[in-house]
Amino acid sequence: MKYQNPFTATLVAVRDRVARPNRPLPLSPADRLDGKRALVTGATGGLGRPIAEKLASRGAHVICAARSSAADIVAGIEARGGHADDRPVDLADLRSIDALVASIDAPLEVVVLCAGLVPAKSRPTVQGFDITIGVNYLAGAYLVDRLRAAGKLERGRVVVVASETHRSADRLDLDRLGVADDYPVTKALERYGYSKALLVTWAQEAARRFAPDVAVHTLCPGPVASSIAREAPAWSHVLLTPTMKAFFAPPDLAAEPVVYLACASAIDGQTGLYFHRWRETPPSELACDEAVAKRLYDTTLELLNERSRA
Repeated sequence: MKYQNPFTATLVAVRDRVARPNRPLPLSPADRLDGKRALVTGATGGLGRPIAEKLASRGAHVICAARSSAADIVAGIEARGGHADDRPVDLADLRSIDALVASIDAPLEVVVLCAGLVPAKSRPTVQGFDITIGVNYLAGAYLVDRLRAAGKLERGRVVVVASETHRSADRLDLDRLGVADDYPVTKALERYGYSKALLVTWAQEAARRFAPDVAVHTLCPGPVASSIAREAPAWSHVLLTPTMKAFFAPPDLAAEPVVYLACASAIDGQTGLYFHRWRETPPSELACDEAVAKRLYDTTLELLNERSRA
């Protein structure tokens, strides 16, 4: 499959970036979030930071959630007249997510699930999940479920940052969803794509279940010059680093479709959209299989509830 190793995935990313240059999405000055609260996970990462800053520039009070402190981001937003909070969270620990939810003292209208990683090898989360699946998929599903259960996400939009690598998965093994199995570094990108297939499929079902009060949209931002591959073997950075600088989109540009899905009035009343960069397109056939998506959603909640009580 074209996304299952770093070399071919990089070539596909470069091709898409060159063949289909970014096209601005039609956000108007009136598409604002004044008086609304937004949560961004991975807010200190390459893509998360401009998302948080752009949402704040449109009037949102932004909760910046990430493993490292977002104090400098919050300070910058407030210096420009905006409002933001720094809320550290470890998405590899469900208890840390519970603490984040408990710290939120007013309902949210926008949630952006942006955090993600490509680890060099498998390692377990605190609750025993594979780190790639735990952070890239299960953490977001748990966060949204806990927010809704606490009455802190009753209306608005959830924007899920995924990846076209989700198309590399042709099936979901739900029996092994909570297993932290071992895999070599050569399979790291394949596991990443699988975690995104879980995420996109879950988002399609969430869009159906949350409607009409909460819309759920998903997108692949395309190739982004970020540090997501920081755990890749040192030799691969010889190719990856200059390629990213030359051909991948800067985070500030890649963040624009995320902001569009978060606040564009043009998509009011719609849910379940999937964008590849600035183009609306269907996700994979697997993600569109409603029976599979329903089983995944239910199995995920059962697993998360079980592990969170352990």
